[in-house]
Amino acid sequence: MENPTNIRFQRVETDAELQTYLDLNAEDRPDRASTLARTKQEDAARPHAIQRFLVIQDGVAVGDFGIMPTYWSGDLTLYQFWPNLPRGLDRPGCDAMIGFALEAIRDSGGKKVNTWAPTHYGAFHDSLLESGFKFDQANPESILKLDQLDLDAFQPAIASLKASDLRVLSLQDLLAEDPAGGWARYHELDLRLTRDVPLPYEFTGEPLESFVKQFEVQRASFATIQIAADGDFLVATSMLFRNEDAPDYYWTGLTGVDRNYRRRGIAKALKAINFQLAKDAGGIQITCDNEENNPMLQLNYELGFRPYWVWNSYSREI
Repeated sequence: MENPTNIRFQRVETDAELQTYLDLNAEDRPDRASTLARTKQEDAARPHAIQRFLVIQDGVAVGDFGIMPTYWSGDLTLYQFWPNLPRGLDRPGCDAMIGFALEAIRDSGGKKVNTWAPTHYGAFHDSLLESGFKFDQANPESILKLDQLDLDAFQPAIASLKASDLRVLSLQDLLAEDPAGGWARYHELDLRLTRDVPLPYEFTGEPLESFVKQFEVQRASFATIQIAADGDFLVATSMLFRNEDAPDYYWTGLTGVDRNYRRRGIAKALKAINFQLAKDAGGIQITCDNEENNPMLQLNYELGFRPYWVWNSYSREI
C-alpha cells in the first residue's frame, strides 16, 4: 500500500519522541496522562516491549500507535495494535497507517492481529474493514463522577458481605499478612477469574514474575484493590488504580467473583468500598470499560457510571 506523500511513520526511540507520544495520548484522555519516568517503569516491567510509532502529517505529529505481542494469550504470534488519533486522520492516512502497522507486525514475526479503536474514529474503522479485519465485539467505556457518587443504596450489600463468612481485605493487607505466598495466591485468583472474561482471543495469563513486576508499578493503589476470602481461599477481587501522574483520575481493573460464590452481591460491595475510598482521597473521576456481554457493565451503570466511549475490537490474520 502506497503512503500519501504528506504522511510518514516514525519509530519512537528518543525521550523527546516518547514525550510527544505521551502528550498525544493525554491530549483527549487526561485521565491516562503519564510521565516519561512512569512509562519507562511500566515498560521495564513487561516481558515484551511495545514498539511505538508517531504518525507525522505535513511535518506535525497528529497521532501514534503501538504494537506488542499478546504475551497474556500464550500466542506470541498474536499482536495487538493500538491506534491513537486525537487530531483525526483522513481515510488515505488511515489506510497507510494500517498498512504500515501490519508490515511492522509481520516483520516482528506476527501472524495475527487484534486491535481496539473507539467508534468515533470513523475513517479508521472503514479502513480496518477494507483491510480484511473482522469485527469481534464492542467494549462500552463509562465514567463515574465521584462528586455525584451516592452509595447509600449499596450499604446493605457492603454490610451483608462484612457480616458473612467471607473476609474483606486489600491487596496491601494480603501481602502484609502473607509476604511469602500472597502474590502467588493473588496471581492464581487473577488467572481463575480472567479466564471467564469474554475476550476475542484465549486468555492464558502470564508468569508470576512479570505479573508481580507490573503490579509493583502501581503499589500506591494496593489499598484500593479489594479481595474477598473464604478462609485462606481467595474468591473475588475488584481493582481500582489511581493515576499518580494525574491523581484526580482513577481507572478500574478486573472485577470478578469465583463461580461458586456468585449472586451474593460480592462484586457490588467490593466496588462500592473502592469507590468510597477514591472519593474520600479526593478523586474526581473513575473510568471503566467492560465487554458488551459482561454482567459487570450493568453493575457499573447501577453504581452511577455513564456511557462515554465505545471501543470496537477487530481481528485478522496476516
